[in-house]
Amino acid sequence: MPDETSPAELQGPSRFLTLGKSILLIAILATVGIASAVIGLRVAVRGDEVQVPPVTGRTLEETKKTLAKVQLTVEVSGERYDSAVPAGKVVSQLPPPGGMIKANRSVQVVVSLGSRRNPIPDLVGSSMRSAQLMVLQSGYELGSVSMISRDVSGQEGVVQQYPTPQSKEVVSQKIDLLVNASRPKRFVMPDLTGQNIAVVTAFLESNGLKAQPPVYREYQNTDRGLVVKQYPEPGYMVTREDPVSLEVAR
Repeated sequence: MPDETSPAELQGPSRFLTLGKSILLIAILATVGIASAVIGLRVAVRGDEVQVPPVTGRTLEETKKTLAKVQLTVEVSGERYDSAVPAGKVVSQLPPPGGMIKANRSVQVVVSLGSRRNPIPDLVGSSMRSAQLMVLQSGYELGSVSMISRDVSGQEGVVQQYPTPQSKEVVSQKIDLLVNASRPKRFVMPDLTGQNIAVVTAFLESNGLKAQPPVYREYQNTDRGLVVKQYPEPGYMVTREDPVSLEVAR
């Protein structure tokens, strides 16, 4: 006798099959929704981007017109000498040609100053003042000035420059300098305590030291006019620029 299957037993597999189809359909719809959102976001973000056209070799006026056609503006970020590019024309640009940039943004350009005709002056060994005058007279500008202090007999003033006088390719109208400043003489501070203020004052003046007006205080068992305290203290390294402070018994 064949087995009889109850209706409840037949509904079990169908119920699970229907549930599986529903879950799969929901997953597909979610995936499609997420993909659409990502694509839409990319379109929204990149929708107002434009491609940067090439402007090197063009004048500023030509560059402005070229960029205006794609809703961009020009910003001159610098100038430099370039023997290969005539004066007034663009040497380089940023972003480069073909790059993507937001509309209504600026493209930075460097403009050529043409070939440099004036020779670079030799400034090594000159004083700072003389170097400044020579730079201006040669049609250049003074760039960064770095100071050092080293003991080199007879070598103060400019010790290095960039560009050097032998430079053939000059990309800037500024000349940077490295200047050696004389190092102040340093010596050990002597012990001045216990000596009369008149003697100490004469000693400081004869050695070119700057003495502050002495401060008089009451000290027991100390003769009037003797130095009791000093600053800098004995043994410290000092220069003639360091002020000397004294306390004197009264």
